[in-house]
Amino acid sequence: MQRGRPVLTVYDPRKTWILLNIFPGDLPLTRVGDKVRIRPESAPDRDFRAQIDYLEPVLRQGNKVAIARVYFDNTGLQLPIGDRVRAIVFSRPVEGWWLPEDAVVALGSQAGVMKKNGDKYEAVAVQTGLRTNGKVQITGGLSPADSVAANAQFLLDSDSFFSTK
Repeated sequence: MQRGRPVLTVYDPRKTWILLNIFPGDLPLTRVGDKVRIRPESAPDRDFRAQIDYLEPVLRQGNKVAIARVYFDNTGLQLPIGDRVRAIVFSRPVEGWWLPEDAVVALGSQAGVMKKNGDKYEAVAVQTGLRTNGKVQITGGLSPADSVAANAQFLLDSDSFFSTK
């Protein structure tokens, strides 16, 4: 040990942070600045609001979740360091048209739907965006006036080949 070199650092437990696990499917909906409602397990009646201050841009090796960091002032709460929490993230709304997952058929790198054309259905390629809560965002290939089958697989039999125009 060298003379004048610090032996230890004392941290201020009033200024602390929470690490939240964000699943990959929820990652596109989560942004820095999103409001969060935190409920500590040791004091579930003392929930509080905060915001996401940092979001790791990549998944850690061997980890199946991304980490979001929420800083907060622990002066009044006096939560124990290492306490587990439950959190609700209030993400911003995502614009677009949404269809049930069953209405969209995966075609490898493409996606398609069964669009109603008169009294029959035809296969149409669509561009998709986010997938969440059993819904798929449609970013192109359809207009709001188009009708599609709620379950595209239902209209296909085992011998059919799904080809789009």
